[in-house]
Amino acid sequence: MAPLLGYGAAAFFAGVIAAYDHWIAFAILSVLGAKLIQEGLTKGPEDIVPRTPDTGLALLAIAFATSIDAAAAGVTLPALGLHFVAACGVIMITTFAVCFLGVMIGRALGARFGAAAEVMGGLALIGLGVKTLWDHGALW
Repeated sequence: MAPLLGYGAAAFFAGVIAAYDHWIAFAILSVLGAKLIQEGLTKGPEDIVPRTPDTGLALLAIAFATSIDAAAAGVTLPALGLHFVAACGVIMITTFAVCFLGVMIGRALGARFGAAAEVMGGLALIGLGVKTLWDHGALW
C-alpha cells in the first residue's frame, strides 16, 4: 500500500515538495544518525544486548519506517513510466529481502561490535544525508 500512497502523493505534491525534498531527507537522516551516535557513545559494555522488537508498538514503528521508504519509491513511479503493479511487486520483494538481511546482519554486527556499530551506522546515515544534498547541488 505504501507505494500506492507515494504514487498518489506525487500527483498532488510533486511541484510543492520538489524544491525542498533533499533538505527534508537530509534532516531526517541527520536526526536519526545523531540519535544512533548519541546512543552508541553513551552505552557501556553491559548495555550492549541484542534488541528484538517484541512488542506490537515496536513492530508497528518498524513497519511504518519501512513503509516510508516504499512510499518514497512510489513517488518516483509516475516519472519512470513503469507498470504500477509490477513495480509494486518488485518493491515488496526487495523490501522484504533487504529488511530480512538487514536484521540478520545487524544482529551479528551489533553483537560483535556493540556501540561502535551504532556510531558507524549513525555516521553512515548522516553521510547519506550529505550525499543527498550534494547530488541535488545544495552544497555548491
